[in-house]
Amino acid sequence: MVKTGVDATWNSTVSQATSAVKSIGKLKNPELSSTTLTPFTDFASAINELNNSLSVYKDFHEADAIKMRQAGTNKSDDDIAGASSMKAIRA
Repeated sequence: MVKTGVDATWNSTVSQATSAVKSIGKLKNPELSSTTLTPFTDFASAINELNNSLSVYKDFHEADAIKMRQAGTNKSDDDIAGASSMKAIRA
């Protein structure tokens, strides 16, 4: 009999990707002495924006991982249903 659906490799791959994204840490603002020079104040703002973007990306990626796991489950269910209908045709 032919194996159907997705195996543990699918879930493992999705989990590894999720773990890799979760491990990305936020950048820390450098501790600078008081300055009013625009390049340095803009640098701090850029780091804050990057950290916010990273947070949004992590949320997106987590939702995407849930969808990918569901896609694997759906594929497995479809394969089982297809195999059952083929058995019915052969009988």
